[in-house]
Amino acid sequence: SGLLTWRQGSTKLLVAAERNPYTGHFHEDRGEIVLQAEGETLLPDLGTVSYGNSKSLLMDKQSYHNVACPADLTMRPESEAGMKAAAAAAFPITEELTIEDMAIPEAKILYHDVLEDGYAFGVETGMLFGEGIRGTRQGRLGGQSLKLTDSWQFAEPHPLQVTFLSCHPWNIREDGRLAESGIMTLSVRTEEETWFETESGMTDGQERAVHILRIRTREAASHTILSCLTWKRKEMSEDNTGAENRRILQ
Repeated sequence: SGLLTWRQGSTKLLVAAERNPYTGHFHEDRGEIVLQAEGETLLPDLGTVSYGNSKSLLMDKQSYHNVACPADLTMRPESEAGMKAAAAAAFPITEELTIEDMAIPEAKILYHDVLEDGYAFGVETGMLFGEGIRGTRQGRLGGQSLKLTDSWQFAEPHPLQVTFLSCHPWNIREDGRLAESGIMTLSVRTEEETWFETESGMTDGQERAVHILRIRTREAASHTILSCLTWKRKEMSEDNTGAENRRILQ
C-alpha cells in the first residue's frame, strides 16, 4: 500500500509514499506525513474525515498537504495506466492488467527502521514531477520531536516549498526561521535563503479551521532543508519547549 505507520504511546505517525500506477490515485499527496501527539492531531490531512465540505475544492492539491515539492511544478498523481484502470472499474473491463504493470512504483519507500528511541524513514517522490528529478524526505521521530530533511536535485533551477498544516494559527518569529502553532514549534535550518508564507480560511472535513505554513526558497538546482518540529507536553512550559527545539537542531 505504500503507507508507513508508527505508534508509541499517544504519538502516531503516518507517511504516504509508494504508489502503484494501477491505483488510479488522482490526488497530489504522495510524500505526505500526518502526526498525532498529546491527544491532538498536530499535522492533519484536510480530507481525513471527508473531502465533501464546501471548502474542499483545493484540498487534493500538493499545496494543502504536509509535503515538500517544487513550487512551480505539478505532481503527476496518476499515470496513464491508472486512468485506464479507473475507467475499467466504472465500465466493462476492456484490457488485461498484468503483474508486471502492477509492480512498477512511481514513488517509493527507501527505508524505515524502528529505533531504540523512536522511528526513522526515508521516501522518494521526486520522480512524480518529471524525469531526472530526485526528491527525498528523510525523517526521525522520537520523544517530543520530528526531524525532517528534504533534499532535491534538478537539472534546471526550481524553487522548493515545504508545507505544514495545523489546527492552530501560525505565529512567525522575527528571525523568520521559527514558527509556533498551538503546542508546536517549527525551526528551519538551511544554507539557502528561505521565508515563511501563511494561509488561513481552510477547513477540514468536519469544518474545523486549518492553517497552512509554507517554507519557500528561491530557484536553485539543489535544495536541502532541515525542519525540526517539537511539541511540549501538556505540563511543559513554553520556554522549555523552545530550548529543547534549539538543542535538537544543534
